[in-house]
Amino acid sequence: MGPGLAAFSVPGFMATPELQLYSNSGALIAQNSAWGGSGSLSAVMAQVGAFPLAPGSADSALVTNLAPGAYTIHVSDSSGKGGVVLTEIYDASASLLTDTSRLVNISAQGGVSSGAGALIGGFVVSGSSTKSVIIRGVGPGLATFGVAGWLADPVLSVYDSSDTLVAQNRSWSSQAVAGPYQAAVGPGNIINLDAIVGAFALSTGDAAAVADLPPGSYTFQITSASGSTGRALGEVYELP
Repeated sequence: MGPGLAAFSVPGFMATPELQLYSNSGALIAQNSAWGGSGSLSAVMAQVGAFPLAPGSADSALVTNLAPGAYTIHVSDSSGKGGVVLTEIYDASASLLTDTSRLVNISAQGGVSSGAGALIGGFVVSGSSTKSVIIRGVGPGLATFGVAGWLADPVLSVYDSSDTLVAQNRSWSSQAVAGPYQAAVGPGNIINLDAIVGAFALSTGDAAAVADLPPGSYTFQITSASGSTGRALGEVYELP
């Protein structure tokens, strides 16, 4: 969403976002620009609780069926001007309670700068019971993947729908693990959860937090402890 953000008074939105979906091997699976107001797509948006898009807007959207695996979304501006954009992923499976395939991890990479330049992501815990998740703010760990200009001092903050801070971390090595996972990884060894969720190993200076969250909507924000600029990766994993 670019133009659709105007309804929420977001300045500097991307005017012509183009959405591309890639497989883990880098093959282009699907793409869309200017979603066109499809009635069937509107129905799916309503089903998952997404806010509606104007039928004639230049926002992008698509529905697709995916086999188990890892996927990447790229959003770019076809005009080359850039701007603020919101990218969302919804599990639209018809039977979320019985389907053995489900969305278990989301991540987003972007730039972090001072002021309002935080990297922000959102996720929803559904159902009727508390869910354990691990949330990570990666900066130095991106060097392993050849990402230039990574953020040296990421700070991870997690908020609920009332903007109450529910978790925060500056360095994963200082994050104690409580609850059912303490016996498995030991207090202070949150990095050992990487193997449980299938995540790559964190580097010194990356941030991470484990939270037991009741059903509801949450956002994570990645900022810089020193107010510097750089690339960061925000991740949310469902713990089994």
